[in-house]
Amino acid sequence: MAGSLDIDGTDEETGDTIVERQLQVLNVICQMIFERSGRIFEFVVDMTGLKQWPYECAKRYIVEMIKLPVSENALQHVKKFYYAEKVIQSEFIRQIEKCCTNIDEITTIQTSNTSTAFDQLSSFISKQKQLRKIEIRSTDALTNLSPLTRYLHQHRCSLTELVLSVGILDENALESIRECYKLERLTLHRIPLRSMHLRPLANAVFNNLRYLYVGEIDETWNVKSRDRPNNELITIIKLAKDTLDEIHLNVNLKYYSGLVKTIAGHCHKLKTFETCIQSTDQIQELFSLLKISQSLQTLSISRRWNNVLFQSYRCILGMVNHIPNTLRRLDLKGMELGVSDVKMILDRCPHLMYMSWKCENYEREYENVVRKCAEKNARRVRKFGSKKLNERVRWMMEVEFEE
Repeated sequence: MAGSLDIDGTDEETGDTIVERQLQVLNVICQMIFERSGRIFEFVVDMTGLKQWPYECAKRYIVEMIKLPVSENALQHVKKFYYAEKVIQSEFIRQIEKCCTNIDEITTIQTSNTSTAFDQLSSFISKQKQLRKIEIRSTDALTNLSPLTRYLHQHRCSLTELVLSVGILDENALESIRECYKLERLTLHRIPLRSMHLRPLANAVFNNLRYLYVGEIDETWNVKSRDRPNNELITIIKLAKDTLDEIHLNVNLKYYSGLVKTIAGHCHKLKTFETCIQSTDQIQELFSLLKISQSLQTLSISRRWNNVLFQSYRCILGMVNHIPNTLRRLDLKGMELGVSDVKMILDRCPHLMYMSWKCENYEREYENVVRKCAEKNARRVRKFGSKKLNERVRWMMEVEFEE
């Protein structure tokens, strides 16, 4: 019979804390699940929210649980593995590696790491037979993600998606990806990139590349213009051979001249485009893209670096004249629109399901225009929202339609 718990949360008979007792119970429950299910296809371990003492206890118990024969039998069928922890535990990864070799998707999130732990995780990645997706996210901008890309060439016949978010890379870290010819989705987020980093990818051909996200890649270092990977990104887009249908460029286009123009000339099947604009010169480049984008369904224009919102009538009128009527989602958080601007856009885009914009002052007329356009196109306004952004009386407006 279990002993009683005293006021400080310790078992009088065993000396266990409440946390340890809870983990023991959880361990038993997990064992029962493993025994009854027989097969586990998705394994999620998330210990990022635990405080120091529960975290230390949880680390020990989870390793002990994985060592059990019943756990090994159930986990050998895992296809999706999600692992989030403050510091990657080598012993845990070592135990998982023994029973999980047929994983399709791996997602890891960590606050910091040790070289030993990353080497163990890299080995775990290399042991998988048919890895299709790997997502590596860190919360520390100084985390070197390079060891985790070391063996990606072993999955050249299966890897279709790669996500690298927050950290730094060695010069040749992306070399192993150039052989992954089936790659369909590539995300590089908050990783300082120079030309040397993307050079291996510029010499590769990704005939199946459909999704490209490049964001905040030049903000950690004071990278000179000649070191930015502009030419490499242009080459990657050109070699994709019209397969790209979704592109997100969260970069300062001031340093990436010709990039949007290249997209306009080569990505004729583009359905989604997101970028940051901060000058009228850049928005003129965007017009050239909109002219030829006959399949575009989502357009997002935001602003960063505290630049002035676009209020130029010439820019807004040009935007309206070039927006394809195929759009279903329009996010103009980087532009300030008047009532007449909103009306022109809604009249031109009868299939629009979502739209957002900024305005200097809230006016009831915005809602009236939105509802009239919805009625004209036989649709209903599902949501009309407005939010005051700052003391300067600038508002964010958004509307959702339904057919």
